[in-house]
Amino acid sequence: MNRIHNKLVVGALGLLLAPLAGCSDEADADSKVIAMGTALEVYTDVAGNPIPTTATAMSTGWDEGGKLKLSLRVAGFPPSRDFGSHLHKLSCADNKAGGHYQHMAAPTMEEVNTPTYANKANEAWLDFTTAADGSAAVEATQTWLPRSGQAMSIVIHAMKTDDSGRAGDKLACLPINLP
Repeated sequence: MNRIHNKLVVGALGLLLAPLAGCSDEADADSKVIAMGTALEVYTDVAGNPIPTTATAMSTGWDEGGKLKLSLRVAGFPPSRDFGSHLHKLSCADNKAGGHYQHMAAPTMEEVNTPTYANKANEAWLDFTTAADGSAAVEATQTWLPRSGQAMSIVIHAMKTDDSGRAGDKLACLPINLP
């Protein structure tokens, strides 16, 4: 009886931990991991930041035959709350990761938040709502791969993304540094 109990516990743990390892239910022969991030930096200088410094996050990026697939998993966040999240251009320490990575970059600063450039097809948006236990998991697939060295982090914002690509304050950052 003890052996059966142990096998059930090990099996249940495997199912629970598989998503944390960046596993997906869908395996693709053309898929390869190109980046991972696990060192969540919570911005403590943001007044009223609801994300505790003990929160954790993990992200994985795959090249799926020339398409970018990103996953983001968080834990220890405030329960039942919406957050915006995007792929950003710079590192977490560099101007709080700068602006959103855009596949087709806006030619001027005035156009950055227009629907032509700030949209789910041109940027990688990973908005999520946390569960009652403060966890969430989200994936996004883009039809493109980022330009080399120009997508270095995933930023978590204070609210879901609006139609102009805005999502409020930058609350936390996860380095991912896509090649």
